[in-house]
Formats: sequence, C-alpha cells, structure tokens
Amino acid sequence: MSSRVYLGRLSRDASRRDIERLFKNYGDIREVNLKSGFGFVEFADERDAKDVVYDFHGRNFLGERLIVELARGTRRHDERRTRGNDRSRSHYRLLVENIAPGTNWQDLKDMMRKAGEVTFADISRDRPSEGIVEFHVRDDMEYALKKLNDRELNGQRVQLREDVNKRSHRDDSPEREESRDRRRIKSESRSRSRSPVRSPSRSPAR
Repeated sequence: MSSRVYLGRLSRDASRRDIERLFKNYGDIREVNLKSGFGFVEFADERDAKDVVYDFHGRNFLGERLIVELARGTRRHDERRTRGNDRSRSHYRLLVENIAPGTNWQDLKDMMRKAGEVTFADISRDRPSEGIVEFHVRDDMEYALKKLNDRELNGQRVQLREDVNKRSHRDDSPEREESRDRRRIKSESRSRSRSPVRSPSRSPAR
C-alpha cells in the first residue's frame, strides 16, 4: 500500500504550512509537494495515509472540495509529464476551445487537474486553438465544466463543452482501420476461392 496521498481540487492559496496543519494529527509527514491546483503528501506510515484518505476525501478546505486518494505508482511515476495513453483513455471527455497560442498539452493538463484526475490531454496539431481533456470519473468532468469553463489559461479564456461522441478515439485509429480492411479483404478472398457447390448428378432415366 502507498504511503503517498494525492490531493486534487486544491486551492491555489494552500501552502505547505496549511497542509501540515490539516494533517497534523495523522502521523509523521515526510514530504509535501504542492503544484498548481493539486499536490502530494508522503507519510512515514502507510496506515496514516489510508486514514487521511478516509477522513478527508470530499471535505471542504479553503473553499474547495478536496479529492484525497492514495497516489498511484512511485513518486517518479507521479511526477512524470505524460499526455496519457490508450490504456488510460476514458469516455468522460471535454472539448476545449479558444486555447491561447503557444499553449501545450501539459499546460492544459495542469489546469484541468484542479478538477480531478486527468487521464489524457492533448491539443490539435491542425487547430492549435482546440484540444481535448479526459477525466477518470464523470464527477470530475462535470466539476471542470462548472468551475473551469471561461477561466484564463495563458491569457485567454478557454471554453469547455462535453464531447457528445462518447466513442474512444482508439476506435478510429489507423491501425484499427487497416486491421478491419485486412480482415475484409481476406474474407472476400476466401469467398472467391471456394469451389462452386455442385448439385448431385442424376443418372439418366431408363
């Protein structure tokens, strides 16, 4: 079990001292690592981390309803900057519009993590003012729509709306299209190669 705790929907005003005071009765804190809108807290004892998750998830703190979960993977994994991958894709997807020039996918992901766990974020190469962001659960997606729509990102107010197309982008990947084409061609080839069915010959009537 992990002794590190993930904090989501964390107020920008939260400081290290605020976090230490919040968890002061829950054992020895080894490290507090705060980002913009989220952070990680490492405890000396994994049982203290579990108690914090149980007692503080969903609690109001500095005007925000906290997400408190056991951190997944190692510290290095949590800090790695990745868009996400096909295995982490979800149907809880928002379309993002009016993205400022020069904004990258990590800027977008960092902003949206204020609403909860983001599994994927990217910006269109063809239309760099548009992007997508996907959340682990619907509640986080709806919270982002409510709290982050029309918020500034790199000097421009981004517009959010739910993607009505719920099918994962994986279904439209070139690899899948190519695979379907190969199966279709192979099936047609087998059909053409079959010998025609002959009806049983009849002996001439005598």
